Amino acid sequence: MFSNKICRDTLGITIGFLIITLFIVQGASASTLGANTNDHSKNNVKAADRYNVDPGSPTINWKTKASMPTSRSDLYRGRMAIGDKIYVAGGWKNGSLDVVEVYDVSKNKWNTVAPLPSPGINGAIQAVNGKLYIIGGNKNVGGDVDVWEYDPVKNIYSKKASFSGENDPATAVVNGKIYAFSGGISESGVKIVAQMYDPINDTWIPKAPHPLQRQYLTAEAVNGKIYTFGGNKNSNLTHEYDPITDNWTEKSPMPVWVDSPNSVVVDGKIFVVGGDSSKTVWMYDPLKDLWQGPLDYEIPTPRALAATAEVNGKIYVIGGCCPAVNSNANEEGTVNFTIARNITSQNATRKIEKESLRLGESTNITIRINSTVIQALALQESIPAGWNFSIISDDADDFNNNSNEWIWLNVTPGITRTVIYTITAPSDASIGTYYINGTISNSSGVIGIVGENNMITLDIFEYYRRLGSNPDILETSDLLKAIDDWGSGTAPVGFVSPVTYNEINALINEWATK
Repeated sequence: MFSNKICRDTLGITIGFLIITLFIVQGASASTLGANTNDHSKNNVKAADRYNVDPGSPTINWKTKASMPTSRSDLYRGRMAIGDKIYVAGGWKNGSLDVVEVYDVSKNKWNTVAPLPSPGINGAIQAVNGKLYIIGGNKNVGGDVDVWEYDPVKNIYSKKASFSGENDPATAVVNGKIYAFSGGISESGVKIVAQMYDPINDTWIPKAPHPLQRQYLTAEAVNGKIYTFGGNKNSNLTHEYDPITDNWTEKSPMPVWVDSPNSVVVDGKIFVVGGDSSKTVWMYDPLKDLWQGPLDYEIPTPRALAATAEVNGKIYVIGGCCPAVNSNANEEGTVNFTIARNITSQNATRKIEKESLRLGESTNITIRINSTVIQALALQESIPAGWNFSIISDDADDFNNNSNEWIWLNVTPGITRTVIYTITAPSDASIGTYYINGTISNSSGVIGIVGENNMITLDIFEYYRRLGSNPDILETSDLLKAIDDWGSGTAPVGFVSPVTYNEINALINEWATK
């Protein structure tokens, strides 16, 4: 129970606090905690002392919502939302609880559903295919851990195959499978277990165990991989698990030590909210392997071992403890991602080999991308509808045919990324000016456009041919009109730009050889 944990960890927390204090004093410039001077609610308080935080970093605005009916800590943790409803299960209040209360985000109201089959604390809860899977939480004396499936429509529980790990596993869902990692200490000793649960077949399959033993660990899944952090031992370390290769990789550590963290995923980023007696919010970007924090603005109520959920892009932190023994606080955080983030961190240019085409003709297009920071980037090119497109070469990590997007997992300063493709004008296309539009995106969204050339003229030669009595031949009057337009800078109807010097020369050659 958490009340025992508080006593057991008091010395460790005190030492940890002193270490963190020294770290802040030596490694960061002091800034004063105070009320936000921007137009935010009184719940929004700016954080102090930053790590990788810049003006484009996300901010979080907090609002207090309807309080949970039962104040409790040591709640079941995981992906607990189904639609607009958040299912808060179990916990501790003068003993283990079996209560399950549901928060309706759209109505800002609570109601109670069928209790857990047995009281529990610190278990896992995961939503898969409209059902909730309850793992652990009950007292375990060296044996397997109970697993229950909850059907919210029927409001009933069904017993499932047991998990052979400890009763407080860190869990995450990838492709409809639940991955459970137990690195705690059971009453029979150390029990490091990793297994994958298949809800359809009701089976557990052994997987590579977590590299480190630690309790109160948390896990989140992003882009098909699982990330773990926090805990009461080595709590600043971050690990990535790849379900395909069944391998673990150590990633960038958190700048601080966080025991019993609350975490949630929004827009592909992992947010660590509170933990211990903290009010700060940290963000981890898996694509960049980068931690940022503390973010603006702090959570109003400091908490650990709370229930956290994401609904409609917003963060909900419910219940928990520390410094209060039990909490019924329910706070909603709106994450504000700055679209213009890193607007100057990249430069992309387009070179069109032939800017003037005839019907059925092709041209090669080269895109070059540079970045001033290490980041994952995507390039999307929008070509004229009906034109044929094919890739000649690229150094991207992958390409999406449906959206015409290239993606690079790691664009490093000093290294130019290059894409070369060809487009062909349809033989029956309308003559005129056509555009190619390109954007560059990172994890925050669109951060820039592809510069330099973006226009193709089609077919300005055909335009002048059609002026005379014979539309298949460039007559003398047609050529003279083209020369007049070039001299006066007049753009033909349907074209953005006038005929160019090179195009005039090409027309003269065509006329001379007719």
